[in-house]
Amino acid sequence: MECVLHGHQSGINATKFSPFCKTDDRWLASVGSEGSICFWKYQIGTTEFEPRPIKFVEKSRAGAQMLCLSFSPGGYFVAAGSSDSVIRVYSFHTYSPLKICELDRHTNVVETLCYAHLSNSFISGSKDGTARIWRYEQQSWRAIVLNYSN
Repeated sequence: MECVLHGHQSGINATKFSPFCKTDDRWLASVGSEGSICFWKYQIGTTEFEPRPIKFVEKSRAGAQMLCLSFSPGGYFVAAGSSDSVIRVYSFHTYSPLKICELDRHTNVVETLCYAHLSNSFISGSKDGTARIWRYEQQSWRAIVLNYSN
């Protein structure tokens, strides 16, 4: 069975399925060259998606692209990195995606993100020569900087 989803106006840079959550709702997320992130809702056990995505256009400047994304192990958070050096974090605690913060500690393109397998920590890698380990504690995101530049 084939399913074609429309939501981006240009190239798609990354896609991820959400991991298990406490409900039967699941999400497919994608980030695109036009600076947007799309979330398609679907029911577990079917191949039927909602016809239209929930879309966030995140262009902070002309030409900014969304490049990478990663879901938390429980599926309640997704982090997305972009060419404008900002990481955007979305929450699914309300059963629909909601942007909860923007993390702007990198000084160049955020090329890679990965959540840890057993926590709400994730790592980001940037062309600024740093990787940052982000942890949510006391209602804010804190980062440990790993500097790999010369």
